Amino acid sequence: MPRTIQAALDQFAVTRVDLDPTQVAEARRSRDFLKTSLVAAMNASPGLPRMTGEVVQFGSFARRTKIRPLDDVDLMFVVEIGSITAQETWFRTGKTGEMTVEPTPMGLYSLSTGRVPVERRFLNDAGRVSSRAVVNEVRARLGSVPQYGRTEIKPDGAAIMLDLASRPWKFDVVPALPIVDLFGTTLYYLIPNGRGGWQKTDPRRDAKRMTEANQRGGGRLLRLVRLVKYWNVQHGLPLGSYHLETLCLSAFPWMMPSDPLAALQSCFTHIASAVYHTCPDPKGLGPDLDSHLSYAQRQRISSLAHSAAQTLQQAVGVAAWKSHQTASRHLQQVFGPFFPVCD
Repeated sequence: MPRTIQAALDQFAVTRVDLDPTQVAEARRSRDFLKTSLVAAMNASPGLPRMTGEVVQFGSFARRTKIRPLDDVDLMFVVEIGSITAQETWFRTGKTGEMTVEPTPMGLYSLSTGRVPVERRFLNDAGRVSSRAVVNEVRARLGSVPQYGRTEIKPDGAAIMLDLASRPWKFDVVPALPIVDLFGTTLYYLIPNGRGGWQKTDPRRDAKRMTEANQRGGGRLLRLVRLVKYWNVQHGLPLGSYHLETLCLSAFPWMMPSDPLAALQSCFTHIASAVYHTCPDPKGLGPDLDSHLSYAQRQRISSLAHSAAQTLQQAVGVAAWKSHQTASRHLQQVFGPFFPVCD
C-alpha cells in the first residue's frame, strides 16, 4: 500500500489510467509499419486517388491523453484526388466548418496540391466531390494489405477501420485533402464529415496547443487530463474526449498548481461552470464542441464536477496535515473504489 497521497495518485495513474508503456511502444511500431504499408498499397494501382506520403497523427493517442484501454489509433493520410476548389458552408446557426469541394474550373487557381482533373466517379449528382466515393475507393485499395484482418467503414462514414488480427487495438484511417495557399503551404485539411461532404480540421494546431499547455504546467497537465477523462468515463458522462481536453486546458491559461490535488480541484471547479457556456473549436475551424449537450446533461456534469471539486478541497486540507489515508479515501469518492488507500 502507498504511504503518501502522491504515491497513491501515481500508483492509480500507472495501473488504472495511463496506457501501458510496453503496449504504447508496440502500437507506435505497428503504426509506423502501417504508414509504409498503406502508402504502398494505395499507390500500387494506377490513377487517383493517391497517397502523397504525408501522414498526420491525430486523436488522443497522438496527443498522449488516451486512457486505458488502448482500443484505437487514429491516422490521417493525405490523398490527392485532382485539382479542387473549396467553399465553406454557412447555416443560420453560424460557422459549421463544413466545406463543399468541387473540381477546379479550367484556368482558375487550385486550392489543392493536385494538378490533374478530378475523375467523374468521385463526383456526386451536383458535380461536387463526394467524400463517400473517396472513402470507398480508399477502403477498396487498403483491403489488399495482407497483414490486416478486415477493413470496414465506420458507422459515421468518416474513417476506414483496419482490424489487426493479432492486436487489441484497431487503426482508424481518415483520408484528407490538403488546402494550400499560393506558396503551396498547407493551411488546413478537409476530412469526410460522414454525410458525403467535407469538414475542416488541422491536428497540427491541436498538437502544438497541447504541447505548449503541458510545458506551462511543468509537464503535469497530460496526466491531469487523463485522470479527468477517467472520472468522466466512470460516471458515464456525455462529455466527448476532445471537448473535455479543451475544458481542462482552458482551466489553466497561464500557470498550473504544482500540487496535483490542488490542480485537480481547480480543474473540476472550472468544468463545473464552463460546461454551461459555449465551447468553440480551439482551432477555429469547426463547430462548437458542446452543441450536442442538453441543459439537463450540463446540469448533471456541473453537479458531479462541483462535488469532485469540493471533495478534492477536503483532500487538500487533510493532506496538508499529513493525513494521507483520509486524503486517499476522499479521492476514492472522486475516482471510484480502485483508487488505493494509503496505510
